[in-house]
Amino acid sequence: MNQSDDQPLPPMSEALLDDEQLAALFDDLRRLVRIDGIVIKAGRGRADDTARPQRLEEAHAMLAQRMVRGVQIRYRYDGAAWCDTLMPVAQGIRLVRIRHD
Repeated sequence: MNQSDDQPLPPMSEALLDDEQLAALFDDLRRLVRIDGIVIKAGRGRADDTARPQRLEEAHAMLAQRMVRGVQIRYRYDGAAWCDTLMPVAQGIRLVRIRHD
């Protein structure tokens, strides 16, 4: 495959959130978007919980308590599909956001 055949990667942004910013993000998600799906990446020593449907409140609590390795939230906003991946790190919660047009 040559370079001209490759599709461009979707735009991506990153941020480091503290607990207050994490709470504000989940408040925005509850009020402003249509959730398509939530996937939980279980923490070490915990059963993987991705098989059952997840709710925003559960995902927020698990992240805030650092009980999971990550959460992926797929949603629709402003005519586009978005994917937020949130991962606990030593400095807070790392957010990686991708817009799929």
